Amino acid sequence: VIKHIIAVNGDSDATNDIDWEKEYPLADANYDGTVDQKDADTVQTFLDKGSSRMYYQNFYGNVTYVNYPIGQKVGSEYLNLTLLSAIGCYDMLKAVDATTPGMYANLYPGVDEMPILGTWHELTIEGINALYMDGTIDTLLQWTGGQNTDYIWDKAERSGLADKVSIVIVPCQGPRVIEGVLELACMLGDQ
Repeated sequence: VIKHIIAVNGDSDATNDIDWEKEYPLADANYDGTVDQKDADTVQTFLDKGSSRMYYQNFYGNVTYVNYPIGQKVGSEYLNLTLLSAIGCYDMLKAVDATTPGMYANLYPGVDEMPILGTWHELTIEGINALYMDGTIDTLLQWTGGQNTDYIWDKAERSGLADKVSIVIVPCQGPRVIEGVLELACMLGDQ
């Protein structure tokens, strides 16, 4: 699709340019405002499993990014634990939020012995960075209902933490839960 957009939109004789912003907004793979060969190269980097920023539209419609390939040391708010199990990635879980019920140890082995991220509504850049710096996490999963979810990404980007820790915001309850499962399967699972 990207190569087709480049060909059609770059042809001065073409009468029907493709409105990629409306029809294929993620064709701008490097999120620089244009669709060109650099976008095709970025997608090829993903296919080759090379390192790059992967931009995506989160649950709230905001374009954010993760560091691709996404790390395998996941810190998660407790409502996302089920999704990790569903896609076979529970072994990536390395830290949980402080509100994870103790009874979850029966369902999620070892969860009561994992490092704590903080409470889901009070996650801080400093706390997340400390867990990153000591090698505990490199990815943070947040659920869409958290009060802090809208804001931690902005703080992480401003502080530079988003360049080290991938922050993924996923729906894990209600009618859009399948989106969360598919999003995590694509980002964390064996593609």
